[in-house]
Amino acid sequence: MDHGQYSSQHAGALKHWRGLFNTAIELTKPGIIVGNLASVLGGYLLAASGHVASVTHGLATLLGTALVIGCGCVINNCIDRDIDRRMVRTCHRPLALRTIRVSTAAGYAIVLGTCGFGLLWAGSNALACGLAMVGLVIYAGGLHLLAQATLPLGHLDWQPLWGDAAGDRLLRGHRAV
Repeated sequence: MDHGQYSSQHAGALKHWRGLFNTAIELTKPGIIVGNLASVLGGYLLAASGHVASVTHGLATLLGTALVIGCGCVINNCIDRDIDRRMVRTCHRPLALRTIRVSTAAGYAIVLGTCGFGLLWAGSNALACGLAMVGLVIYAGGLHLLAQATLPLGHLDWQPLWGDAAGDRLLRGHRAV
């Protein structure tokens, strides 16, 4: 049987699924996840005095936290999609470009959050799950409500402030805050 006649169809399907996978990853903002996981790992090791009781517990904590952070980032993308279309730094995001529907992204956020909270509850503890929930509510809900109420454009961008606070430009006096 000659399958050569279907190779272009298979290539198109593969390209479509690869595009969806890349969009799903981009919606979760992997850089934010990695940066937060560094803090989680440091806090986890400090709390355990450097001795991890169980590798499974540690991995459940890290993976569950990563999924919840990803959920928050997808929700953030859904909320900010309109303002993202107007900003040069964010106009390339999938929801700003309309490469994925908001309902699809919201469903993806629900799946990420459910898996993350479930993993934290089952594999870590109730405290970790509760703190993750508080963090998600503050990040995805509280900050956006605060921004809507206080800012003229209804958008708060912390990136320039945090970037300079952590960098050496602020220390050398190149920028006054």
